Amino acid sequence: MTQMPARLHQTGQICLDPELLKRYQIQYSRKKNFSSGNIVSTITKNSTTSLTLTGLASGSTYYVRIRTFKKVSGKTYYSAWSAVKSAKIK
Repeated sequence: MTQMPARLHQTGQICLDPELLKRYQIQYSRKKNFSSGNIVSTITKNSTTSLTLTGLASGSTYYVRIRTFKKVSGKTYYSAWSAVKSAKIK
């Protein structure tokens, strides 16, 4: 996955593209290189079209990337991470 199938808003809300919904992991961090302080949210319902991140520090910039995953015979396969998007939280 090279293009992020989502939009990140300054309010901390991530809106997913409903036409591309699968199973996602969304990772966000205050560090651009995701070296530490990462938080991963997993979305497994095809009906989920948005995720609101809570506890974000106002005035801080957050970086987000997404990848899909699929479980086959008990083993989980992951795509590459998307390009990184950023937003400064109001």
